[in-house]
Parts: sequence; C-alpha cells; structure tokens
Amino acid sequence: MSNKMSNKVYKIIGLIAVIFVILIPFFLIYEIYVHQSRTDDQITFEVDQGDTAYKLAEKLKNQKIINSTFIFKLLLVLDGRDKNLHAGLFFVNYPITMIRVARALAQPGMFDQTITIIPGWNLRQVANYLVKEGLATSTDSVLEFANNPLSHWPGGLANDFEARPDKASLEGYLAPNTYRVYKDASLNDVFVKLAVARNDELNQYNLYPEKLQKSGMTVHQILTLASIIEKEANTPEDMAIVADIFLRRLNEGMALQSCATVNYITGKNDPGVSSKDKQIDSPYNTYKYPGLPPGPICNPSLDAIKAVLNPTKNNYVYFMAGDDGVMRYARTLDEHNQNVAKYLK
Repeated sequence: MSNKMSNKVYKIIGLIAVIFVILIPFFLIYEIYVHQSRTDDQITFEVDQGDTAYKLAEKLKNQKIINSTFIFKLLLVLDGRDKNLHAGLFFVNYPITMIRVARALAQPGMFDQTITIIPGWNLRQVANYLVKEGLATSTDSVLEFANNPLSHWPGGLANDFEARPDKASLEGYLAPNTYRVYKDASLNDVFVKLAVARNDELNQYNLYPEKLQKSGMTVHQILTLASIIEKEANTPEDMAIVADIFLRRLNEGMALQSCATVNYITGKNDPGVSSKDKQIDSPYNTYKYPGLPPGPICNPSLDAIKAVLNPTKNNYVYFMAGDDGVMRYARTLDEHNQNVAKYLK
C-alpha cells in the first residue's frame, strides 16, 4: 500500500475514532437521562439481601426496567452504590429513566409482606388477622376504622360503589385475595387496596351498567345477598342454585331464613341455629324479618357475586348443607326435614 493510501486510511480511522469519542457522551447521556424503558406511571422493583450490582442489573434488564446492564452497573460504580445496595422494595415514578432507577437506590428499601383475605371472612375476622400480621394494634381500632369509612376513602372511590348507604361499613366491600403490602402500611393503605380490588373485579366482570340494571338491585344489595350465599354454599354450582332460591324468596316477600345471618349476630358458626337464636330482635335476623338485612355479613368471593347475577333456575324450595359439606335440596318441607334428620347431627 502506498504512503499516500496509508495516510488516507489513517485519516479515515482517526476521523471515525474522533466521531466515536464525541458520540459516546451523547449516547450515555441519552441512555441515562432521557431514554424511557417503560411508560408506566410507576414501577416497583425488589433488591434481595446480598444482591450484587451485577445481579441487580440483570434482574432489572429482565424486567425491562433498564435497557443496558453495562451502563447501569457503570452508573452504580460512579455513584459509589455498587458495594452498598439496600435490600427492600423500591418504586420509581414516571418517567422511568435509568438515572431515576439508580437514584431510587439511594434511600433505604421498603419491606413488604403477603396477606391473604379468605372469602367469607367478616370484618372482625379481617381485623383479627391484620392484628396477627402486625398491620394493626388492636381489633377494635380496625373495626372503628372500617365502620366509619367515608372520611378515609380517597376521593372518588366511595362513589364507585353506586347506591352505597352513607353509614355502610366496609363489610362486603373488600375483595378476598392474596396481596402484597408494605410492612409499615397504614390501615388506610390496606383497606383502600382491598376496596379498590373489589371495585376493579366488579368492573372486570362488566357489572356496570348492563348487569347491574338487569339485576334490579343496587351494588350494596348484590354484595349483601352474595355475602349470605358465600356463607351458605361451598361451590360455584351450589351458589348459583342457592341464589335462585333466595331471589325467589325475595320476590315473593318471604323471609330468607338464613342461618348465616343469625350466626353473624351471635358470632357462632352453627349449621342449624337454635329456636332461641331465631327469635333475636335484629334487622340481620332473616328468620324474623323478610327481605335483605341492612348490609353484607362477610366479604364474598366473586363466585358468590356471579351467582346473584347469573343464578341457576330450579324448582327447589329448601336447601341444607350436611355434616359432610354436601348440599341437599328439597321441594317440600317434609323432604327438607328428612334431609336435616339424615345429614345433620
């Protein structure tokens, strides 16, 4: 190769090198400060105890929170955080850029825990559970909060539940499920999470407005009947059959005669309540007063809510769950009494 040609090649290589050196800072600035890996309003990520900068970068890349593990690790090294990563949960608000993710690590991480609300739990059971999980100091403090909810709910949430009586508690308005909450979460944080989840599942089931209008009931009435069905039946199939029986009783002005509502008053769990308890003077006593009680008696599952809105038509008049948990149905009182004598001891 001639000297002239060699000089030309060297000049081209030199020019490319200069351009490359000039562009690198711009590329880094873009990747670190401008490029948004996600468009979420907020993202959450977790740093486990003992995570290295390398391991964390790989996790964040897999979660599509960052675009480059190399640049992110370099950023942590330059900030001096590569050797001192705090364990816990971290959140980043929009815009989700690499620098905002890295800066989130400057603060101590928050720690969370898993809680599970069981379908059919009433507020007292939820309160006892939250105390056990260390999220409340006493059962009474939880019940006081839950029985006076309007002032605690965030703007607009209370309005999401149409026709909810002003003095109604949160009974029935909490969606049973498994949740992750911060260990230092307030009662407001916990209850809002559970209530929002309830409203979300009703929206996802397309309750508003067609199914609600077709039912001829308010959300409060639907949740009330669903809560009774939750306590009376164990399977989605039985719930749908029992729902039809109860709806016919309501339409005919009959008493629902649900043992579950009496147990709600007494705090017992009797499959067949006593004659004495059936005489308790309470609007929740559906043996004494026809129609629905004032509100839900527990927090029902979505299956129970679906049963109210889509009951299985049948000709049964009575039902009972035996000691074996199997539901028995009857068309006459004699059949029902025979079932009680045979399957309930």
